[in-house]
Amino acid sequence: MSALLPHLPAKALSRRFWFGLVVVLVASTVCHGEAAIAPEVKLKAAYVIKLSQYVTWPDSAPAETSGPLRVGATEAGGLIDELVRQARTLRGKRPIEIVPLTTLEDALSCHVLFFGSNDTRAITDWVPTVRTHPLLTISDHPETIAAGMAIRLVKDSQTLRFEINQPAVDTAKLEVNPEAVRYAKHVHGRKEEAR
Repeated sequence: MSALLPHLPAKALSRRFWFGLVVVLVASTVCHGEAAIAPEVKLKAAYVIKLSQYVTWPDSAPAETSGPLRVGATEAGGLIDELVRQARTLRGKRPIEIVPLTTLEDALSCHVLFFGSNDTRAITDWVPTVRTHPLLTISDHPETIAAGMAIRLVKDSQTLRFEINQPAVDTAKLEVNPEAVRYAKHVHGRKEEAR
């Protein structure tokens, strides 16, 4: 497998993860302050982009190393536009291409998929197929984990956090960097839970 993140000491990764999330948010706000985008939409987009940088895909993933990281999204409400804005702010990283999802074929050509909380039809129709492919699936839908997706974004007090569904990550043959795992609110199906 090829890694998207160099192996660094845990403390350096910790600072890098959170600093990177803040940089993406600030750069998006400064560079594109003319648009009034809800803070929650900015935060969702930042999580989708930042978490994708902490995942290693198997060599069988679509265009694993020979092209942009394709991030697909179905949710309206400014999320796709915000993903595009934030992807443009990343310098020196693998290019990120944002794909508005309209068909299952679009979804299968991506590396990362975001299904919004209102995308029940896409979750019901597409997730049973996409979850067996090397795709990082992310959603803020309440049934994210039960549907077999890899990461759920959850509101926690006044902020947004994430949960990891380890069996879904394993099924997709992905590896989530331990630094990102450390910051998860909860990791469902972790091997230590079985003990």
